[in-house]
Amino acid sequence: MGKLFCVSSLSFPLHIGTLLLIYFLTFSLAFSQKNTKKDSLLKILKILPDDTNKVNTLNHLCFVGAKNDTENAITHGKDALELASKLDFKLGVLTAYANLGYAYRSKGNYKEAVVYQKGALERAKALKDSSNIAESLRELGIIYRRKGDFPEALNYFLKSLSIYETIEDEKSQANTLTSIGALYYRQKKYEKSIECFNNALVIHKSFKQENNIAIDYNNLGNVYNDLGDFDKALFYYNNYKKIKENLEDAKGVAIALSNIGGVYIKLKKFQSAIDVCTKSLMIRDSLRLRKSKLFPLSQLSQAYFALKDYKKAIKYGSDAFNISEDIGAKHRAMNIAKSISKIYQESGNLSSALFFYQRYKAYADSVFNETKSEQIAEMETKYDTEKKEQENKYLKLQDVKNKALIRQSFLLNIVSVIGVVLLMVLAVVLYRSNLRKQRTNRVLLSQKQEIEIQTEELKTINNELTKANALIKKDRDEKVKIYLQEATEATGKLQQIQEAFAQRGPEIAQKLLANEINTSGELSIIQEKVRPEFPEFSDTIDKALVDKKITKVMWQVGYCLKLGKPPAEIAKILPISNRTVSVYGTKLRKMGVLEAVSK
Repeated sequence: MGKLFCVSSLSFPLHIGTLLLIYFLTFSLAFSQKNTKKDSLLKILKILPDDTNKVNTLNHLCFVGAKNDTENAITHGKDALELASKLDFKLGVLTAYANLGYAYRSKGNYKEAVVYQKGALERAKALKDSSNIAESLRELGIIYRRKGDFPEALNYFLKSLSIYETIEDEKSQANTLTSIGALYYRQKKYEKSIECFNNALVIHKSFKQENNIAIDYNNLGNVYNDLGDFDKALFYYNNYKKIKENLEDAKGVAIALSNIGGVYIKLKKFQSAIDVCTKSLMIRDSLRLRKSKLFPLSQLSQAYFALKDYKKAIKYGSDAFNISEDIGAKHRAMNIAKSISKIYQESGNLSSALFFYQRYKAYADSVFNETKSEQIAEMETKYDTEKKEQENKYLKLQDVKNKALIRQSFLLNIVSVIGVVLLMVLAVVLYRSNLRKQRTNRVLLSQKQEIEIQTEELKTINNELTKANALIKKDRDEKVKIYLQEATEATGKLQQIQEAFAQRGPEIAQKLLANEINTSGELSIIQEKVRPEFPEFSDTIDKALVDKKITKVMWQVGYCLKLGKPPAEIAKILPISNRTVSVYGTKLRKMGVLEAVSK
C-alpha cells in the first residue's frame, strides 16, 4: 500500500455534509456485503465434516481476515494446518503455511512470518510447485523489506521474478515488479521505482486487472509526491481513487482521499485538504477502521493549524494522539505530540504545550531505546548467524580432512599390498632364474666338448646376422620415406579441405564444424535432429559461429531452443543458468537467428 501522510488537521465543515452522507451510505453497503460473505463462510464452517473442503474454507477465512482481523485469521490458519496435516492434504498444508505467513506479516510479527513463509517454501519445493515456490519467495522479499533488510529482500524478489519468467506467468511477474518497485521506493531509488511500477502497470492493463492498475497508480503517486512533482502525484492519486470508486472499495477511496489531502497540504491548499480528509475520515468511521483514522485526523489537525483554527487543530490532533497511544504506534504518537505542543504554544496555552512536549520527549526516548535495542538484536542475530556459518564451514572442512585421511590410509594399504605382491613375484622370478642358470651350467658342462666344433657354425651365423641387420636398416629407411610422403599428402589434403570450405559453402562448413567442435551426448542428438529439419537455421547459426559473431555456448543454446527445449532443461544439458539461457535466446532473436516469441 502507498505511503500515507501522517500530519494533523480538524473537523469537517457543514457545507459538505450531504456529500459525506452519500459516501457513508455507499461504502457502508460495500462493507456490509464483505462482512456477509465472511459470516456465510463461518456458518458453512460449522456444518462441514473434517475433510479437505473444511481445510479450504479455513484457509480462505485466514486469507480474508489477514489484514483487518489478524487474531481470528491466525486461529483459522492454525486450525487449517492441523486438519490438513491430519488428513495428509499436502496442498492444504502448503496453503495454511503461506496464509499464516501473510497474517503474521500483516500483524507485524516478522519473525513468525518468516518461519511460516519458509515452511510454505519448503513444501512448495517438495511438491515441485514452481508457482507457489515463486510466490513464497516474493512474500519473503516483502517481509524482509518491511524489516528493512533491503539486500535480502531484493535477493528473494529477483529469485521469484526469475521463476515467473521461466514459467511465463506474466501476471505474477507484474506483481513481483510491483514489490521490487516498493523496495526501491523505500530506498529512495525513485527512478528505478518508477520503472518497475510502469512495467507492472503495462502488464496489469494488458490483463485489465483494475485493482492492480489502481495499486500501480497509487504507487506512482507516492513516488512523484516524494519527488515534489505534485501535479503528477495528484494525477495518479485521482486515477487510483476513480478505479476504487468503480470497484466500490471504500477503504481504497479513503486512502486515495488522504493521499490527495497530503498533497494539498504541501501545496498550501488547506481548505481543499480539509474537504478530502473529512471525506476520508467519514468513510473510515463507516467502516469502523479506527486504527487508520489517525491519518486523516492528523492531516486535518495540520490543515486547521495552518489556518490558525487552533480549537479544531487541537481536537483532531488529540483524537489522532489517543488512537496512536491505544494501538501502540509510538513513532506516530511522538510526532503528533510534538505537533500538538506547537499548536498549544501558538495559541498561548503554555502549560498544555509543555505537557505535550514532555509526552513527545518521553516517546522520543522510548523510540530511540527501542531502535537501539532492535539494532543490537539484529547485530546479535547477525553475529549468531555468521558464527553458525563459520562453525558449519569448519565442520565441513574437518569432514573433508577426515575423508582425505581415510582415502590416504586406504591408498597406503593398497600400495603396501601391491609391494608385497611384487616382492613375492620377484622372489619367484629370481628362484626360477636360478634354476634355469643351474640347468644351463649343466648343459654347458655337458657340451664343453662341442664348443670348438660349433665355433665355426657361430661365425657363420654371425655373418648371416650382419647381413640381416643391413637388410633391416635398409627396410627402416624405406619406411621413413613412406611416412614422410604420407605426411606430405595429408598436408595437401588439409589444404584441399580449407579451399573446399571457402568455395563450396555451408555443407562443407557443417562437416568441418562437426569435427572442430566436440559436441557429445544429448547435444549431438539435438543437432542431428535440427540440421535436416531446419537447414536454413543451421546454415545461419553455423556461419555466425564461424564469423565469431556468437560464442560456442550461444551456438549450443540456439540449437536447443530451435528444437523447443525449455530453459530449465537446457540448463541441465549445458553448465549454465536458466537466466543465461533466456539472455542468449533474446540475443539470438535480436540477431534474427531465432524467430521472435509470439505473444
